Amino acid sequence: MKSFQKTIKIAKISEFNPVIFLRGLVGTGIGCNLHVYTGSQSYVHLSTVGTGFSIVKALKRAELNQKILESLLYTVKFEEVDEEPVIRAGKCSTLFEIVSPQSMEYQEQFHFLCSRLFSAGVPCHMIVKVSPVAIGYDYYEDDTLGMKSKSPISSQLQKLEIKEELDLFMDSAFEVTFGVFITANSDYQLKRWASIALSYLTSTYNINGVHSQCIQYDGKRAIGAFNRVMAGGHLNSSVITSKNLAAYFQIPAIGPLEPRVEIDFPTPELGQNGIKLGNVLAPDNDVMGDAIFDPCSIFEHIAIWGATGTGKSTLLKRMIIELHNNAGLRLIIFDLHDEYREIISHLNGEIGKDITIINPILQKFSVNPLELFTQDAVSRDIAVAERTENFISLLKQVFILGEIQESRVRAGIYSLYNSGTPTIEDLVKVLLSQKIDNLSGKLMKFTRGFYGNIFNVKSSSLPFDKLETTTTIFELGRLPTGMRCFFVSVFLILWWDYKRRNRPSEATPHVMVLDEFHHYSGLSVINKMLSEARKYKEGLICSHQGPNQVTSNNVLDNLVRNTATKIIFRQEQASDKHTVSTALGGLSKEQAAYLSVMDVGEAIVKLKGVKTAFRIRTDDFQAGTPIDDDQVRQIVLNDQMITSIEQLSDDEIRFLKAVYEHPRSRVADVSKNLKIRNLDGYALFNGLKQRGALIEETVKHGVGRPKNILSLSVQAHRVLDLGRRSESAHHGGTEHIEMGRSIADILEADGWNCLIEDGCDVKAERDGFIIAIEVETGKAKTRSHLIKNLERDSWADIIIVVCPNKVDKQEIEKIIARNNIGNVFVITYGTVESIMDLIP
Repeated sequence: MKSFQKTIKIAKISEFNPVIFLRGLVGTGIGCNLHVYTGSQSYVHLSTVGTGFSIVKALKRAELNQKILESLLYTVKFEEVDEEPVIRAGKCSTLFEIVSPQSMEYQEQFHFLCSRLFSAGVPCHMIVKVSPVAIGYDYYEDDTLGMKSKSPISSQLQKLEIKEELDLFMDSAFEVTFGVFITANSDYQLKRWASIALSYLTSTYNINGVHSQCIQYDGKRAIGAFNRVMAGGHLNSSVITSKNLAAYFQIPAIGPLEPRVEIDFPTPELGQNGIKLGNVLAPDNDVMGDAIFDPCSIFEHIAIWGATGTGKSTLLKRMIIELHNNAGLRLIIFDLHDEYREIISHLNGEIGKDITIINPILQKFSVNPLELFTQDAVSRDIAVAERTENFISLLKQVFILGEIQESRVRAGIYSLYNSGTPTIEDLVKVLLSQKIDNLSGKLMKFTRGFYGNIFNVKSSSLPFDKLETTTTIFELGRLPTGMRCFFVSVFLILWWDYKRRNRPSEATPHVMVLDEFHHYSGLSVINKMLSEARKYKEGLICSHQGPNQVTSNNVLDNLVRNTATKIIFRQEQASDKHTVSTALGGLSKEQAAYLSVMDVGEAIVKLKGVKTAFRIRTDDFQAGTPIDDDQVRQIVLNDQMITSIEQLSDDEIRFLKAVYEHPRSRVADVSKNLKIRNLDGYALFNGLKQRGALIEETVKHGVGRPKNILSLSVQAHRVLDLGRRSESAHHGGTEHIEMGRSIADILEADGWNCLIEDGCDVKAERDGFIIAIEVETGKAKTRSHLIKNLERDSWADIIIVVCPNKVDKQEIEKIIARNNIGNVFVITYGTVESIMDLIP
C-alpha cells in the first residue's frame, strides 16, 4: 500500500469544540495528527494520511481527507503547507503518555500544557494521533484466512470494559498516540528540558492523585518514533472515548496563534492620489480599497508603533521606496541593524548620485559635534548657545551628568568657542584642567583611534548639501550599540543646524527616518525638530515598539501632539494601549483590547484630515538583491572628489584612460602600458584613489595568489565622459566578472565562441554543441539561486559550475544530487585550466 500525507497550518481560531470535532472524525471514518510546536516560533498543524494501491490513489484519498478536515474546522482559519513538520535539532528525547481510559473532565488541559511549555521556552513537538476504531461486533475482512473475524480493537475495548461506557454515553472510541518530542543541541539542554516537560505532563494529567504511565525514548530511537507517528503509524497507543480524548486533543492558542476576533472600525473614504500604505479592512476582514497616504502631510510627521515582528519594518521599507520613487522626496535612514540595503535595487536612480550608503567601517568620513554652520557674529552667538545646550543634552543621554559637571561643561564649551571651532579633544583638556576626570575619561575614547578619526576633527567631511538631495542610508549595525546612538545624536544636532542655515522658504523638502526613535527621544534637538521642522520642510518618521518607550512625558506629549499620521501595529502593554487610545482620539474598550490580537501586518491608522481611525493590512515586501561591500566602498563622500577634468593632470588622465582601455589591470600593468616607472605609477594611483577616481579590488584568479585589479569609479567615468562598461550586478562583484572572463579566454583559445551574460554567466558554442557555465563565488547568503540558474540552463548540452574551493564543490554537488539535476560538472578555481577535459 502507498500513502500520502496532507498538512494544514492553523492560523486563527474563534472557537473549537474537540468533542464535536472528534465525533465528526468518527462519522467520516478518517484519522488525523495534531502537531504543536512550542519553540521560539510556535505553530499548530493538522495532518491526515491517505492510502491506496498506487500513489495517485493515495494522493486522491489524502486530498479528500483534507477537505473533510477543513469542513470540520469551519471556525478555524488555516492555510495549506507544502513541508511536513520535521525534527531539525541534533538531539531528541521522547515522552509517550499512555493515555488513561479513566474518566477525565475536559478543562483545556492540553492548551494549559502547551502554554506552560511555550512560556518556559521548551522546544518540543507535541503529537496527538487519533484514529476512530470499530466497536461492538463489527467484523472486518481477513484476506489471510479468507473469512471474517471480530475486530481486535473491539476485543481490546471489551477487555478494558469500555464497551459499557460507550453504550451508556453513546460515545465513540479512538486509538490514540500521545507523544512529546523534546529537541536540543546539547545533552545538558535535552536533559533539562525533558525534565521540565515530564513534570508539566505529570501535573497536567494527574487523575485523582495518580498519573498514568509514561514511556521515554532517546536519540535515534526518539527521532525514528517521531517519523513513524508523523507517517501515519501508532506507537504506544491507547483506546479511549472521545469524551476523555477531549482533554488531550485541543487546538491551543499559543505564540502567534491568537483568538479570532471581529472588531468594528470605520472604513472611511480616502483620496486616490498618494502612496499606498496597504488595504483598508472591513470588520469581517474584507478588503474595502487602498489605504492612501498624502505625501504632502509628511512634514507634519508620522509616528509608527509596533512590537517586534508585527510588520513595522516591512511598512517602513515600502514607505521609503514609495516616497523616493513616486513622491520624489529624498530621505535619510539610520539603519541600526544593516537591514535596509535590500531596498536599494527598488529605488530609482544611480548609486553614488541619487542613492548613497554611508558605512563607517567601509568609508572614511568625519563629523565634529561642536562645529557650527554659521559664522555671522550675531547668529554665531545664538548658534553657540544652542549647540552648547544640544551637546550637553547629548552627554546626558549617553552619560550620567550631575548639575555641577553640567555647569562646568557648559562654561568650558563657551570658553572654547571664543578661540574658534573646538574639538572633543579640546573639551577633554578643559575638563581635565577642572579635575572632571570621570567625564573626560569617558570622552577620551572619542579622541583616539577609529572613533577619533570620525569625531575628533575640526570640520566635518560629510557633504550635507549632497545628503539633502540623495536618499542616504547610514549603515551602523557593525558599531557597538552605544556608538550607534552617539553618532545618530551628533548627526541630528548638526543636521538641524544645517537645515536652519537658510530661510524656511528656501528649504529643500526632505524626510528623516528615525527607526528605534526612543534611543534619541531624550535629546533637546528632537523636541525642537518635532515642533519646528515642518517650517523647514523636514518630515520625521518616528518608529519604535511602543509609545511608552519614550520615558520623558514632555517628549511623549510632543510626539503625540505633533505627528499628524499615526500607524499602530500590535500593542500588548496596557500603558501603551492607553496612550495609543488617547492618541487616536479615544478608542472603545473593545477596540483598545483588539490592539493586543492584531495579525502581523495589520495596523490601525489615523491620517490627517480623516476623522476616525481605521484598520489596514500592509503589503508584503520582497527584498531586492543587496549590493556588496565593494560597491559601498566606491561611494565617495568627501569634498576632494574629482568633479571636473580640469582638476586632473595630463598624467592622471592618461593613467585613468589606460585603466579604462585595459580592464583587469594591476598598477604595474598600467605603468608598463604607459612606459613609466612603477614608483611613478603607484604615486598616480594613490592620488587618484584618494580623490575617488580609482577603485582597487582583490580578486581570485584561478591558481595562485589573488591579485589587485583597478577600475574607474562612477565619478571618473562621468568626468572623463567615458561610456561605462556594462556589467550585470552579481553577489560576487568583480571576482565573479573576472572569473567569467578568464574562463571565456580559455575556451576562445580552443576555438569556442563565447558570450558573457547571455542567459548564463558564460555561454560557449562550437559545432552546434553548447556549454552553460555558472560562476559561484560563495558570496551569496544562500545557494537557492543556484538551483534556479541550473534549471534555467537546461537548454545547454552540459553545464559547468565553477566555485572557489573543494568545500564549496562538495556542497554544490550535494545540492545537485538532491535536486536530481543531470549533465552538471563542478570544478574549482584552481582547476579552471583543465576545463577542456570535461568537454566530450
